[in-house]
Amino acid sequence: MKSMKKTTGILAVFLSLVLFSFGSAQAVEPSLVDVRLNPTQPTKLSTITFTVEIAGEAIEAVHIGVKECNEAICEAKLPDNISMILTEEGTYVADVVLDFNLATYITYYVHVKSHGTWTTLPSRHGVDVTLSEHPQNGNTNGNATNGDNSPGFELVILITAIAGIVIILGRKRSK
Repeated sequence: MKSMKKTTGILAVFLSLVLFSFGSAQAVEPSLVDVRLNPTQPTKLSTITFTVEIAGEAIEAVHIGVKECNEAICEAKLPDNISMILTEEGTYVADVVLDFNLATYITYYVHVKSHGTWTTLPSRHGVDVTLSEHPQNGNTNGNATNGDNSPGFELVILITAIAGIVIILGRKRSK
């Protein structure tokens, strides 16, 4: 009888350890697979679409936190955590409107709720993205140079003036 109790006790401890190890092995912590920004080089006062891919189990919610910063100050977006929408398995999307006129870069964090616990990814500082001074493909007339020196209505005015001079000189010569 004593050996039966001893065997049962050892078996109970062994089964508990096995079940505990399998139970904890199944809970996969969330991890950040990929983050894509559209546009890839955002500008201040623009709208950015964040597409985030998360790996893990029992993902309950995903939020994005964005701070608009310059060398002196960081301004958090309100609300601080913007809810992301699940578009397909493991992929979440949210639009963020930038409104801090003095921002030179943004810092973003991804907050994931899994198994009732919030996790911030990446866990340390966040990800910094430098804001571009000019919109992508904006004001360039399709070339890679700054469009401030591109011809516009000035060319039309110049051609009209030359045509007017030719007509006036042509009439004087024909007399």
